[in-house]
Amino acid sequence: MKICLVMPGSHYILYGGLTAGGAEWQMVLLARQLAGQGHDVTFLTANPGGRSEEVVDGFRVVPAFADGATGPFLLFRVWRRLRTALHAANALSP
Repeated sequence: MKICLVMPGSHYILYGGLTAGGAEWQMVLLARQLAGQGHDVTFLTANPGGRSEEVVDGFRVVPAFADGATGPFLLFRVWRRLRTALHAANALSP
């Protein structure tokens, strides 16, 4: 099964840091478990330092959000980037 998880704050865990909350940890643990069961998991998260797409712990990580993005029209920019990332992850197809 194809699964796409979205958690902008999980990049702290995925890229080696430990400064994240419980929800972020749960999403990473869920992604690891699902990938371990053979599911095709794509994880959309923030993009610290211009990282590119990579495989972490058996699932695909797609940096989709600017880390710490602020300013006018933030919600629109995040939604537009999320939609683009979902298309790139092939997560909108049946």
